[in-house]
Amino acid sequence: MGSAQAPPSALNVGLRDQRDALQWIHNNADSFGGDPLRITISGQSAGASSVHMHYLYPDPRGTPFRAGISSSGTALVSNTPRCEYHDRPGGAYEALGNATGCGTGMGSFQCLQEMPFETLWPLVLSVNQPSADAPLPEWSVTCKGPPGSLIDEFPAKKVINGNFLNLPIICGTNKNEGN
Repeated sequence: MGSAQAPPSALNVGLRDQRDALQWIHNNADSFGGDPLRITISGQSAGASSVHMHYLYPDPRGTPFRAGISSSGTALVSNTPRCEYHDRPGGAYEALGNATGCGTGMGSFQCLQEMPFETLWPLVLSVNQPSADAPLPEWSVTCKGPPGSLIDEFPAKKVINGNFLNLPIICGTNKNEGN
């Protein structure tokens, strides 16, 4: 979830989890008969965007893969908003803060973190209903935040500057993606 109320370490946690999983796979591939030097990551749609993000924001602990495959994921990377975008009037963070009673000011993020899952989840679903006018959820897959948020520079800027992993990658799209 993106918000200026979230501490940097709580932003882009999906990519952080993927990083940890990739490091675990790299560190344990031998135990499963795999070769840690021949790991290829792959994804479709949001998963393809994750592949791209791992190329743009490499793990400082080392790159646990040698190549990538992505299908239909570039639009999500190029549309990465600022994390505070979700704080705008009518935005997802404001809607969730209102629905939960946590509000949107100081302490709102901690309130959301402390709310029991059984209480929080139905409220998340109530404010995150895709419609014909907005077929994608209000939440972004990733957001650009301050230093320490994993994504502290817009992805498009990194691409323009050539600031990404120079590893083999296969990219493509699916016919009628999004229909």
